[in-house]
Amino acid sequence: MKSGRATGGVGGGFAPAAGSFAAFDLGGIASYPNCYVIPLVAPSAFVSVPFAARTVTFDNGNMSKAATSYGFGLAAGVEIPLDRARCREGRTPARSQLGANLFSITSVDQPVTMTTTTMSDGGTTTTSSSSSNTYGAMGLVIGIEVPL
Repeated sequence: MKSGRATGGVGGGFAPAAGSFAAFDLGGIASYPNCYVIPLVAPSAFVSVPFAARTVTFDNGNMSKAATSYGFGLAAGVEIPLDRARCREGRTPARSQLGANLFSITSVDQPVTMTTTTMSDGGTTTTSSSSSNTYGAMGLVIGIEVPL
């Protein structure tokens, strides 16, 4: 018997130095429940929208301001029930879990890094350079779930 469900979330936050943001995500989980090895896959999409964003100057002189960003994720893994008898009775057994995820996040605005250099004659030069506005992250998970 295949199992699937939709997921979603709404969140937000505030940093005194940088401003506020709201974030939204949608996704799904598909699995194949059984009492031996449960494979699962979970795609998702998300967006983060800053409001009242402030420019932050870092210790190295670089400046940055939050921008709207969006991304996509994919998680996959397996759960292994540790008590098959409990599973066969229809009760939730303790389970070990192993999985991996991969996320991509893209900023709507092209990031710009500002660098100020002091010249030998006392003058200063400020230069800007752009870099890619898409970043990636990968993670691994291992765990044990124990129902109470």
